[in-house]
Amino acid sequence: MAHYAADNPYLGALIGRYANRIHRGLFTLDGTTHQVAVGDRGHALHGGPGGFHRRVWRAEPQPREDAAALRLDLHSPDGDMGFPGALDVTALYTLNRSGTLRLDFTACTDQATPVNLIHHAYFNLTGAGSGDVLSHFLALDADAYLPVTAQAIPLGPAAPTAGTAFDFAEPRRIGERIADADAQLHDAGGYDHCWVLEEPTAQAGHNHSPIAAIRTVASKRTASLSNRV
Repeated sequence: MAHYAADNPYLGALIGRYANRIHRGLFTLDGTTHQVAVGDRGHALHGGPGGFHRRVWRAEPQPREDAAALRLDLHSPDGDMGFPGALDVTALYTLNRSGTLRLDFTACTDQATPVNLIHHAYFNLTGAGSGDVLSHFLALDADAYLPVTAQAIPLGPAAPTAGTAFDFAEPRRIGERIADADAQLHDAGGYDHCWVLEEPTAQAGHNHSPIAAIRTVASKRTASLSNRV
């Protein structure tokens, strides 16, 4: 456990309050500038050195007839790591009888605050020891992505994906264009970017259609990401 905590690059961790990087740990919200904890080359990364990946979450089994489920809860007080507002986060893991593993994140805050929660897992859908994931087919419901600096800091404005190596509107192999002569791919060492996903509408609140999906030809395993308001 000590080795995992000391040397693990966030493998399998729950990340928060804010996944990815914030330049110099500074952001302005509603006219107020906030300084959050930094660590990665002087920038904030994944919530900082004391982020959610370092916290002990409250774990509670959720008895169900059709699935095994575990609920994790965490309270982040106002000012935690420099972020405004108190934040309550729940991560619900569910494994049903068909073998589908699902993770649902919910978060509630008492004032405006940046929140970007992720589960920092790495899955090879063809199985361990089967090589890399460049042959996996990826689809993303995104017309734009955020270019990054040489230090992987997201920039604005968003750039269109159409006609570029970042266009996954139709499913295609991850490795199909990863070696293109594109400065963004070169500087990031491949894909290490944010895609701008389509924002769900209130009418789509119960629509769980995936906004991102990945599959392989060699196996029947798939993974998908859905969002709802």
